[in-house]
Parts: sequence; C-alpha cells; structure tokens
Amino acid sequence: MKAVEEAGHALPDSTGKVLEIERSRIRSFPGQPRRYFDESELKELAESIAAIGQQVPIMVSPVEGDPDHGFELVDGERRFKACGLAGVEKMLAWIIPKDILGDQFVKSVISNFGRAGHTPLETTWAIQRILQRTKDVKQVAKIFARSTAWVYQHLSLVNLHDDAQKLMHPARPPEERLTFPIALLLAPLPGILQAELAKDVVDRKMSTAQARHYIRGQARRKGYQAGSQKRSPDDDYQIFLHFAERVVKQSEILLDTSPEEFRRMFDSRSSRESRDLCIDLRQGIKNLTSLLETLESIERMK
Repeated sequence: MKAVEEAGHALPDSTGKVLEIERSRIRSFPGQPRRYFDESELKELAESIAAIGQQVPIMVSPVEGDPDHGFELVDGERRFKACGLAGVEKMLAWIIPKDILGDQFVKSVISNFGRAGHTPLETTWAIQRILQRTKDVKQVAKIFARSTAWVYQHLSLVNLHDDAQKLMHPARPPEERLTFPIALLLAPLPGILQAELAKDVVDRKMSTAQARHYIRGQARRKGYQAGSQKRSPDDDYQIFLHFAERVVKQSEILLDTSPEEFRRMFDSRSSRESRDLCIDLRQGIKNLTSLLETLESIERMK
C-alpha cells in the first residue's frame, strides 16, 4: 500500500485513492455529530484491529494551513479512536476532495447516520445544525432520508429539560434510561414538569405504556396536554403506507448487496454490534409478521 508523502500531506494525485497515512497527521472533525462512543465496544474493536489490522478505510479530506495535520476526518471516528487505543501508527484512508459533499458537518452526518451508537439527541443536534445552514426542513429530511415529520419529532427534543436529557444518556443501563418515545411525550411540557416526570418514569422503571398513561394523567391534572392531537384514520393509513414502501425499498437495496460486501461491512464492527443487529432483525421480522397477520385477518372479514 502506497503511503501519502512523508510529511503527511496529500499528493496531487492522491484524491480518490485509499492510501496509508500517519495517524498523527489526521485531526478529528471538531463538529463531529456523533458524541458518544461505548468504551467497551471501542476496546473490543481495538483488540480486533491489533490482531488482524484495520480492514475498513476511514474517509479524510486534505486540509491547509495546519502545520500539525494534513487531513481532517470525515468518516470513521470510531475506527480512528480504536486505532489510537491499539497503537496503530498508520491508517488506511480514502482521500476525498474538501468540497465533494459540501459542508463538512453534512458529510459526517451522511457518512455516519444510521450506524449503531447514534443517540436521538445526537440526531437532534445534527438536524439543528444542518437546519441552521439550509433553512429548509424538506432538504434536511432528504439528507437523512426520512420524512419531515421525523425531522420535526427530533427537533422537539431541543426543548427537553437538561435533567431529562441526562436520563437519555446511552451510558445509563437500559432499564434506567429515558426512551425516545417518552422524551417526545415530555418535550411540549414545561421544563420543570418534564424533569419531575422523567425522573418518576426512570426511578419507577415504567414500561412505555405505563409511562405514557402516567405522563398524560399528570400533565392533564396540571392543565397541560402531553403528546400530539389525535390523528385521523387516513393519517394513520398514510403513515402505514409510507412505512411499508420504505421497508420494501430499503430491504431491496440491502438484498442487492453481495456476500463479499456484507463481509467488508462487518469487518470493523464488534461482535456485540453484529449480535445486536441480529436481535433487532429478528424482532423486526416478528413485528412485520404480526402486522401482516392483522391485515390479512381484516381482508378475510371484508
């Protein structure tokens, strides 16, 4: 593997190539949208890299005017950190032009969004940052490949009380963590009430259904309404229809992926991440099967 020149700066013909770069010459992107990295998973990845080497290149862009660094990270913060733990001195990196995807923050979002480890609040902060730049919710939705309703849902978390946000931190045990659906329910309420109800939900380890019932009841007693207005049957149908179309489209994209591409996709992922993905897929299959059975029973009654 050819290395980028000794000083760690990009050669004129290096753009678009995967090359070896001194890790010390790569700087992290200061606006990185991903803020939380599981320490145990980083250690596991570092051990894997130490044993078999870095299998998946990171993505970097050349920088100018920085005497200590020749490149800035675009994608691969987790691999970058793990290589540091593993004592790796040179990293495989795909060199891309600074302006290939526009704003650097948007590059990181496009590269990283949807991978394991991203939290709802990280997504909210990313949406907020991009929206400040684009001023267009529809454009933000396109960047994330989601609906405008999904964007507005996450933006509502901007109003979440700091104490409630702390209860969403991924380092907390799952049974002691405030979930995204419950955070959405709390977000429209006054800040102090949010914090009180969030603490009650977590301390009493309520299920989602219990938490919804409790929050709505407590909010109603204080003269507030938790949650959105009731949707019409047609609204529900459109949500269901778009969900089904998205499942078909995105699953077809994945099914077109070759076994070799799948292998490379998981070369740098931890075994825990692979197991968690399998669990999610099995649960998703069960959920979709139940939905199909419900629809088929309705069809038989017509």
